[in-house]
Amino acid sequence: MKDRYSPITPMVDFTPEQLHEGKSTWYISFEARHPETGQLREVCYKFNRIRNLEKRRQEGIKLCKDLTIKLAAGWNPFVESQSELSICSFKSGFRGVYARESETC
Repeated sequence: MKDRYSPITPMVDFTPEQLHEGKSTWYISFEARHPETGQLREVCYKFNRIRNLEKRRQEGIKLCKDLTIKLAAGWNPFVESQSELSICSFKSGFRGVYARESETC
């Protein structure tokens, strides 16, 4: 007799993106695994600034493809990069900026 369920359950880290075209609000939604809870949580990106509807649709499809590539590569929207913002003393921050400026000159 064949077992219906495998003892190994695959872990899905994200769901495919969906473009939602509403009357007043357009957004892209998907679910990604939250690193602290281990559960899938919904993420939404709204974009209404593009006036032309056809161009908005094209940009939405492009954004969906880009998000799929990033998520498949291991990117997680809940994990912030430490290198973008960090807290440091004024002296060490000034030294870092001065060192970068002297390298480019």
